[in-house]
Amino acid sequence: MPIHFEHLSSPELEQAARRGALIVLPVGQLEEHGPHLPVETDCIIARKVAYAAADAVDGEIPVLTLPVVWTGYSVRQVAHFPGLVGFREPETMIQLIYDMLYSLVESGFRKIIIINAHGNNPAILELACRRIGSDLNVFPAVANVWSFSKRVGPQVRQSAMGGCGGHADEFETSLLLHLAPELVHMERATAEDIINYRNRFFPGDLYSDIPNVVGGIFWSTWGVVPTKTGVYGDPTPATAETGRILFEAIVSGCADFMREYYTRTSSQGQ
Repeated sequence: MPIHFEHLSSPELEQAARRGALIVLPVGQLEEHGPHLPVETDCIIARKVAYAAADAVDGEIPVLTLPVVWTGYSVRQVAHFPGLVGFREPETMIQLIYDMLYSLVESGFRKIIIINAHGNNPAILELACRRIGSDLNVFPAVANVWSFSKRVGPQVRQSAMGGCGGHADEFETSLLLHLAPELVHMERATAEDIINYRNRFFPGDLYSDIPNVVGGIFWSTWGVVPTKTGVYGDPTPATAETGRILFEAIVSGCADFMREYYTRTSSQGQ
């Protein structure tokens, strides 16, 4: 089993840093996920993926897992639905992550991977990591959990296109049915907010079948498609079996990235 950072003493952490231990930081968010999922959804996914991937590489490389970061930034439209606990400004989240990374580097750690499960986070986390790289010559990485599902997602999904819209959808609901079924209320799930607006500039689905999709465009779903329930997608076909397949693929891909990152990333910093 991987070792939890917070369970160690200061001298033990000093030894781990000298061994070049990889730090794994899961990041989520407390916010609404429709009427059927808990507000902890992103945190559960980030934590479970991070711990399972770390477990997969344990014994091959020294690895320590941190507790999940459970609060951050969400667009204010999310606050219309009760349950958001977050920062009002993205700069606050950038500074939080920067300071956490800075502290880890000051403690001697040079290899850090952030496992992210919150859709508003990628640019924020990347910017914090870029600043650390510029300031300390240490280069943390950010891995978004949904990216590792692209190989199997199109094969196992059951919803129509627009059903895996990325928020409380078939993807997240299936993962929660596998990881924390006691917190899921499928009787409340609805297809009311499946994403019907889709094109090559706005795929509208994690596994879009639209040809010639243009990558590299940021266009917030909250500004394109209204939601009545706080869902983007169709969670109704979600199953625990789909969640299991997705989770195993995500963990496998994440573990592969950990191995690659650990081997390639220099342990030398300022």
